[in-house]
Amino acid sequence: MKYLLFLMLCLILYGCPSYDPQTAVLTVYNLSDSAVYVYKTCENSIEILPRLKLFEVSGAIMEDEKGNQIDSIYSPNYRVNAYNSSEFSGFGNIDNPTIFCNNSDYINLFFIKETTIKNYSWEEIVEKQIYVKKMRFNSKQLDSLNWKVKYIP
Repeated sequence: MKYLLFLMLCLILYGCPSYDPQTAVLTVYNLSDSAVYVYKTCENSIEILPRLKLFEVSGAIMEDEKGNQIDSIYSPNYRVNAYNSSEFSGFGNIDNPTIFCNNSDYINLFFIKETTIKNYSWEEIVEKQIYVKKMRFNSKQLDSLNWKVKYIP
């Protein structure tokens, strides 16, 4: 009887989901008339990887910034539509958001127009560093902004 009770208790506990704390996000608001692509990096310049890809029409094969296939009815999070917002994750837990950069305490956001992504290859964008705006933040600055950034052209 004790063995059966122990086995049932183990099965019940095994089936209980673990608690995953909410992750902190950086919300980017686009207050312009057109979509922008946001390149988030610890580096001071746009790098060849990860590359941002043009969001095409529904039905196309789409990938996120890490190369994972995603449903093409949704634009990737690095594309922020006009007068809309997008969230970027990977900043620790919601109680203590932080920037995880090996060489720096800053994160850089590069804003690239959608027309630039359409008209230039990613290699050209990297080589010529084609972007309309660059914003640089540390954790204290983002805390004061409540981890919400506004892109105003």
